[in-house]
Amino acid sequence: MDSEMIHNSQQVFNDFTRFRMNKTRPAASGQMTVDSHYQHDKKNDEFVKKNKKEKFNLPVLIGSLIGTMLPIAVMIKKQGLKLPSDIKTKPFLEKAKDLYKTFNKIEFEEKELISMSLGGLLGGALAGAATDKEKNPQNRKNRIKEFIFQALNVSIPTILTGALVRQVSKRATKYKIPLQIAAPIIGVGAGMPAAAAISNKINKTFVDPEDKGKKIHPKNYLVHADDAVSALVLAKVPLVDKLPIKAILPVIFTNCGYETGTAKD
Repeated sequence: MDSEMIHNSQQVFNDFTRFRMNKTRPAASGQMTVDSHYQHDKKNDEFVKKNKKEKFNLPVLIGSLIGTMLPIAVMIKKQGLKLPSDIKTKPFLEKAKDLYKTFNKIEFEEKELISMSLGGLLGGALAGAATDKEKNPQNRKNRIKEFIFQALNVSIPTILTGALVRQVSKRATKYKIPLQIAAPIIGVGAGMPAAAAISNKINKTFVDPEDKGKKIHPKNYLVHADDAVSALVLAKVPLVDKLPIKAILPVIFTNCGYETGTAKD
């Protein structure tokens, strides 16, 4: 019985030794090749680390929302629009309907769109700075860089689209509607690369000398819905103008502010 136990123990020891020795083996170059399981685990760890998502930041979202809504309140008052006097006593859904109806009456030009965008960006950036527990100087630089990029990425295409729309309006021809459709396409198509180039130059010169800059690829045109929606609102294309597209603007600009306030390495 004892000899059998000794034999089994020896067998376990031999198996364990072979397992340890098989973890690494000499490669042709003389280096040690890591076991494939170890490589797989290491790759998984790197993937998780690289793709680790930041926690949702409620204060930044609130800051972005407030920053977006303040210019809207100013627009409503400046354009002589009024909310129903009994809105405070109405149920939530009724309040939302009244707010939507009033918001949809706002006449949007370049300055209204840009002010709403800058409000959201500034609100998000300030809230991000106030809630940044890491106090990492690079995070502050990244928020500033993102603010500059987002601000120019809205302003330049919007200004360019507005200028084109005015030129189309002055020349009322049978091609007016096609030209109205072409205006936002040209404004966004030319404005986004220009905004990226200018913001990259500003950020590298004044904010972060090591900044690699942002490049605009074809897929970015689909991602930056703020430019497309702003341009469509300005263009006032008859068919598109009847859609509730204005309602998307506060959501988009609040999201841009959130991205700015949470920008990190």
